[in-house]
Formats: sequence, C-alpha cells, structure tokens
Amino acid sequence: MNNLKIIAHRGSSGTYPENTALAFQKAIYSGADMIETDARVCKTGEVVLHHDHFILKNNKHYFINDFSVSELKKLKPDILTLNEALEITKNKIQLNIEIKEKQALTPTLKTLQDKKVNDAIISSFIHEILLEAERLSPNIEKMAIFACNPITFDFLENLPIAGVVSELFWVDKQFVEKIKAKGLSVFVWTVNTKKDYERMQKIGVEAIFTDYPEKFTTAVENHS
Repeated sequence: MNNLKIIAHRGSSGTYPENTALAFQKAIYSGADMIETDARVCKTGEVVLHHDHFILKNNKHYFINDFSVSELKKLKPDILTLNEALEITKNKIQLNIEIKEKQALTPTLKTLQDKKVNDAIISSFIHEILLEAERLSPNIEKMAIFACNPITFDFLENLPIAGVVSELFWVDKQFVEKIKAKGLSVFVWTVNTKKDYERMQKIGVEAIFTDYPEKFTTAVENHS
C-alpha cells in the first residue's frame, strides 16, 4: 500500500508527542519517507521545532520568541532544536520543514548549511518566505502550502516551487489536474485512514502527510 510517499506529520505524532526526538525516531523506524516539522526561532536565535507560537503550561502561554533554548527546555523538556533533530535524521530520513514565521528562515537555512544537509524541503503558508528562500538558497526545494481551492492557480507561476501542500478537504481529481498542469507535484495533509489514502492514490497525488506513518508502510513488519 506504499505507492505514495509517506510523510510523518511532526514525526509519528499520532502515537508519540509531536516534534520530539521519540516521534522522529519512531517515524524513521516506521519506514516513512520523510518527516514534516515546524520551525520557529527562540529569543537567542536558535531554531526550535514547535507548531504553535507558544507553550501552554499550567494554563499560561509562554511565547517561543520570548525565551532562550535553555528556558524553553525547562518549560518543555522534550522540545527539539533543529540542530538536535538533524542529529537524529541526517542520512536517515528527509525533512520537510515548514517555516512558521519570517524570522525563522535565515537561521533554518544556515543550520542546514552548517550541518551539510542538502535534501531538506522548505515549505510555508507565507509565500513571501519562499521568494526569500529562493534568493538565499536557490538550490533548496520549496513547496507552497495553502488550505483552500482557489478560483485560479496562476499565482503559483510566480513562486519558485516544486509543488504544493494542500489540506485533504480541498483535494479532488480536478484540483490535482490543475496543479499538475503547472508542472508541480501535490502533497496532501492529513491522511490517517486507508480510505483517504486510497482516494489520494487514485487521483494521483505524490505524497501524504500522516500522523500514523506505520499504517501505510511495511517497514515495521519487515523489522519483526
């Protein structure tokens, strides 16, 4: 059932805490093709992997940008920096890094360069970030994220991208055909059922994001 590329959404986030070392390690073990994660920058400039712009603890919001890495780790011990994540994933699995805020782009690209990681994908809802990524790092693959079904896809022609990432709700055969007519690939989030997987496979998408990569790979069976 693994004809599509399987992307572990924030790691194996359906069964382990998202964007953590454990979720990433389990995603690798599952045989996923890629891990998707979220990049933000903390007060001291390091890239940390966290979906929301805050940590919620004891009913209080602690904003990622306001704290150093060491302070964030006191609030959330399993929070990962991009450097730490690359120690786990390098030469084992590809990363798809969603840039959540403009200030996270440059340190993300620098970290990838310093770690000599050449196969990462940069994606973002903020399409201006993709233009800046093209200026700073033209060789890195980029993808545009959106959660709608536009009247026209002509705006994609102005973006330096290899494909799009779209929410499952909007994706049908016509949607895929329009994107592919632009010469772009289609990745879809979040696919957690066999029924949705098979529908995506039938209409020709290239990859799915899933919280449960082990559902759609044979690697776990092969390990046992």
